Amino acid sequence: VLASTAFDEFTQYRRTAANAEEQLQVLGKVTAFSVAAPAIFGDAGAASSVLSALEEYSTVVKAELILVEGETLAIYERGGQGDSANLKRYTTPVRWGLEDIGVLVIHFDISSLNHQLWRQVRFSLFLTLTALLLAGLGVYSMVSLVTKPLRRLANIAERTVRENDFSLRAADPKTNDEVGYLTQAFNTMLDSIQSQNLNLQETQKVLLGNERRLMLANSAAGLGVWDHDLVKRTMLWDLKMSSILGIKHSPDSHADTEFIEFLHPDDREMLLAKYD
Repeated sequence: VLASTAFDEFTQYRRTAANAEEQLQVLGKVTAFSVAAPAIFGDAGAASSVLSALEEYSTVVKAELILVEGETLAIYERGGQGDSANLKRYTTPVRWGLEDIGVLVIHFDISSLNHQLWRQVRFSLFLTLTALLLAGLGVYSMVSLVTKPLRRLANIAERTVRENDFSLRAADPKTNDEVGYLTQAFNTMLDSIQSQNLNLQETQKVLLGNERRLMLANSAAGLGVWDHDLVKRTMLWDLKMSSILGIKHSPDSHADTEFIEFLHPDDREMLLAKYD
C-alpha cells in the first residue's frame, strides 16, 4: 500500500513537472521572440528591458541573451538564486526570420516544485498510515468481537474437564448467527452429559449397595465367591474361598485344573465329563 501510494505520488509529480516544463518552454519561446528585434540591432538596453520582464515569474532566477558570436548582449539575475541543485537550464534559439542570431538561456528554480512533491508525499503517506491504522484497529475489534464468544466456550470446556463439573454453561450470546447456534449446541451437549452422569452416579450407588448387601449375606452364610474365565480357563477366588479351600490367598488367578484337586473323588469324574 505504501509503495503504491509513493508510486502514485511520483507519477503525479512527473505529470506536474511535465506541465511546468511545458509552460516554461512556452515562456522561453515568447521571450526569445520578444528579444529578437533588440538582438538583431545589438540594442543591449532594450534586450535587458525585455529580460527584466521575467521578474514577474518567481521561478526564473537568471536569463542570458547570447549572440551567435558568443557575446552576452543582455543578462537578468534575481537576487538569491538558491541551491544550484534545484536549478534547471532551458535554452531557446533566437531567430530573426530564418536566421539564427543567438540563444536565450533561462535558469529556473524548481525547488518549490520539489517541496510541493515532498509535501504531497508526506501528506499522502500520513493519510495512508492513518487509514491502515484505523483499518487494523477495526479488524482487531471485529476479530475480538467475533472470537469473544468462542473464547468463552473454550474456557467453559477447559473448566468442565479440569473440575469435572458438568453443571457449567456458556453464556448465551443471544444472537441468531453461527456462534449463537454453536453455544446452544454446546450447552445442550453439557445438559445431556450431566444427565447421563447423574444417572451413572445413581446406578453406581445402587450397584455399590447391592454389592455390600451381597458381601454381608455371603459373610453371614460363610460362602466364598469365585469367578471362572472359560476362555482363559482360569479361576479367581476371594479371601473366603481361599479360606474354605485351606490355601493361602492370592489375588492372582489360578488354572481351573487346580480346582479339580479340591473336589470329592466321587464327584470328580462326573464333573470332568460334563466340563470337557
